[in-house]
Amino acid sequence: MSSIDNFTFKGETGKTLIKSPGSIQGQVFNLMQLEGCTIYLLDHSDAVYVDECRNCTIFIGPVQGSCFLRNCNTSTFSIACNQIRTRDCTELTIFLYSQADPHIEKSFGIKFAPYNFSYPLQDKHFQAAKLNPNANKWSVVYDHNSSEGEGHFEYLPPNQFVEESKDLSGLPPPVNPVQRSVMYGGNIREDIIPPRAAKNIQNPIPVRRDLPPPAITNPTDNQNLSAQEDRRYVPFNSPKMGEVSQVEAKIQNQVQLNANISQNEDLGIIQVLTYNYRQGQGFEYDYTGVTSFPNEIIRGTLESLDVIVKPFNESLNLLFLCSMLVVIGFFVLFLQFFILRMTSEWRKEAWAIVIVFICISFIVLQVIIFLKKRNISKDGEIKVLEFVTQENSKFYEQKKATLNATLNMVRIEIK
Repeated sequence: MSSIDNFTFKGETGKTLIKSPGSIQGQVFNLMQLEGCTIYLLDHSDAVYVDECRNCTIFIGPVQGSCFLRNCNTSTFSIACNQIRTRDCTELTIFLYSQADPHIEKSFGIKFAPYNFSYPLQDKHFQAAKLNPNANKWSVVYDHNSSEGEGHFEYLPPNQFVEESKDLSGLPPPVNPVQRSVMYGGNIREDIIPPRAAKNIQNPIPVRRDLPPPAITNPTDNQNLSAQEDRRYVPFNSPKMGEVSQVEAKIQNQVQLNANISQNEDLGIIQVLTYNYRQGQGFEYDYTGVTSFPNEIIRGTLESLDVIVKPFNESLNLLFLCSMLVVIGFFVLFLQFFILRMTSEWRKEAWAIVIVFICISFIVLQVIIFLKKRNISKDGEIKVLEFVTQENSKFYEQKKATLNATLNMVRIEIK
């Protein structure tokens, strides 16, 4: 079994799959094409990619980077991560710890709730993943498609919140270091009012994984809801037929471009795709019009690179700002000395010494900033090169494509 297979669950149906503490140890993990499975990742990881999973229950321990959910539906997740991103997902329930704002894109019917999962050694794994369990932004959701209407996400009603726990033989008792609002049975006096909150809030009842999940309420069951009015069915407004979103219109506008690219591929012509990094936005993904290369691979590459290059680019921008402040500060200092020279009677030798000292100080500071920028750029380029090498061997070489990247640019050549 290859090292990649050790960190991948793929193509399984109706199984329970477990990664025990110490079996991942900060590596990248992939979940792909799973159906009706129960998954436990009981260790800390660097990043987690979940693609094309349906009717699954998935528990993901602390993730130092991002957790990506793509093309998943009708599943339940318990996730602890630095940031979560969903795309093309429908009807998910996500019990979430996220140190950064959660992002959803082209996703519908997503329900968010605070993190609910306990397992042995999880507090140690939070430390290893550099996550602060007291800084949970699970409810600060950023919807990239909010202009298209409502119905993309909501908060889970408190009376539907359940706690999950996994015991492991020979290990300490399960632990969940993440605190919750009193609204969800916790002890933080920081009530969050969901848009469809229940009138009567009930404390959640701890449940075990070996018990069946709560039944899903359907519209036809309304006549049986007299004893649980707070869990009334809320209809989901899907896009109306005939409506064309901005993304769909963009795809339709590229039909002719796709035809031209297809002709070029038959002739062996290389198509070059370039993505530039924008501060605060990352590598902004757009439909490329490529017919022979999966868009989801390109999108996943750009999202992963966003996580890698962001801290380096932020540090470089901060150093650039420091450099500009040094220039402005020394200019103001020179101006003050010239004004002082006009109003005082210093000897020329004294003025020369002061000016030489100021110039030398300016040069030294600029050299220090330059060396610091060079070291940060070098470290960042090494990280990017490692990632590019892995992506080329994993995805791009099989598709007769080449990925190249720097801290500020991604270039993909496709034959």
